[in-house]
Amino acid sequence: MRRLQAFRFQLRPDGQQERQMRRFAGSCRVVFNEALSLQMARYDAGEKKLSYAGLCKELTKWRNGEPMPSGRVAAWLADAPVHPLQQALKDLERAYSNFFAKRADFPRFKKKGQSDRFRYPDPKQIKLDQANSRLFLPKLGWLRYRNSRDVLGEVRSVTVSQSCGKWHASILAEREVEQPIPKGGAVGIDMGVARFATLSDGTFYAPLNSFKRHETALCKAQQAMSRKIKFSNNWKKAKARIQKIHSRIGNARRDSLHKVTTTISKNHAMVCIEELQVRNMSKSASGAADAPGRNVRAKSGLNKSILDQGWFEFRRQLEYKMEWRGGWLLVVPPRNTSRTCPRCGHVSADNRRTQARFECVECGLVENADLVGAINVLRAGHARIACEVSGIKPPAAGTHRSGSFRFKPRLSAVGISGLSAGEDVKKMIVLRNEAVLLQNKATDAWGYFQGKALRENLYQVANRLKPDPFFLRESARFEQEKALGKQQAEEWEREVAARMAESERALHRHHLLRVATVLLQLATAVGSVAALVKRKSAWFLSLGIALGGALLFLWGSR
Repeated sequence: MRRLQAFRFQLRPDGQQERQMRRFAGSCRVVFNEALSLQMARYDAGEKKLSYAGLCKELTKWRNGEPMPSGRVAAWLADAPVHPLQQALKDLERAYSNFFAKRADFPRFKKKGQSDRFRYPDPKQIKLDQANSRLFLPKLGWLRYRNSRDVLGEVRSVTVSQSCGKWHASILAEREVEQPIPKGGAVGIDMGVARFATLSDGTFYAPLNSFKRHETALCKAQQAMSRKIKFSNNWKKAKARIQKIHSRIGNARRDSLHKVTTTISKNHAMVCIEELQVRNMSKSASGAADAPGRNVRAKSGLNKSILDQGWFEFRRQLEYKMEWRGGWLLVVPPRNTSRTCPRCGHVSADNRRTQARFECVECGLVENADLVGAINVLRAGHARIACEVSGIKPPAAGTHRSGSFRFKPRLSAVGISGLSAGEDVKKMIVLRNEAVLLQNKATDAWGYFQGKALRENLYQVANRLKPDPFFLRESARFEQEKALGKQQAEEWEREVAARMAESERALHRHHLLRVATVLLQLATAVGSVAALVKRKSAWFLSLGIALGGALLFLWGSR
């Protein structure tokens, strides 16, 4: 399979090359703004929108000295390479397409100093010398760059961008790779603020809180900038310091997200996440003048923490990395994932009285709330698989993005080959979840035997499907347990009963020792009082308490 991958490097241009790159980025910005102005004028006049080819003809006229829609003449556009200018028109065409498809807002005019970039799309004009860490671009010549890694594959395009006063080159390469085989099993992920990501297997990742770490320095820099005269040299220097802090915040957050998503995608074949509406979750609670909001300050802090996590970037990185490694990313609705008990299925807001603690009011299950949410997210992903394999429309499972996997009947799905019985698959998934949950929570013989019965039902359902490594493994495990016989199960039950009795005795001894310790401390205190008041009754009382504590201590220690 063919894979497109971008490699980003920091450029090290000289003064002349840096000035040229600023001119080229400014030329692309002017072409984009003039073309957008032309399209808006044609729309106001009732004319049809120009296509990309029509805009390229207009660009040729502008480069030859004809006036642009704004009335000015820009013959200096001929000094810039033509391909980056045409790519600016292609970006405008793509922006219009996204607007008409309701994927984005209407295109806006570009501003100087924001998103300065230009792109070379022709690989024939690009030369890459990795041995000497240099890159050749038209009308720029050979550019030095910081060679931090090798570029794999054939170069397809190069995008030059400016960020925080530094120029970077993003080299898009294409190469042939083998069809990857996913490793690991399925996992559900619950996103949060106190815990950035909690996995259904109990693993969790702590939040980085990059913005919070740099908030004090950023506040001081912004205050210093507010005292400067706008657009003065000192104001520009203060603005550059603020941009540097923002760049450091973004780089730290991006690095942390890359590490987490790489670890998850390497160790799991299927990942289920929630379809979180971050824009709605981070809305301001200030309200209006006639209807003021409540807890505005607390909600403002929560909004800042939510936006500091980078949930959308986490999903974007996880999406393409799972696709690269042959895995699948499933998006499920987040409704009631933190209120549903994974043991009995009871749904209630009272199950989660606090942010971190989950306590089911029906069966009494006590667990971390984020872990419960991750387990429910995984179950929702399995249910979505069963619905789509059966041909049933899944209930509001969120948008299907390019990297998100959508199951179709008769296709291979997470180790289940040749699926035809959707109800059997759904039953198999439910039984497997319950068996795994009981196996994890089995602290007595009842949980062991219930899990064994569920695995037996799972084996019976699996027999009605075609052979598969997953089912062969489950059936082999079942046959192995079945061959052990009833005697070993009874021995295991007796061992569990003995351990429980020993645990009760240890707990009883622990209580006796605590009571004895308290009595001895009380005897010491009474003895001190007796030494002060010099009464025999107090001495006898202290001696009696000490003897009682000593007897309890000896009884609990044996």
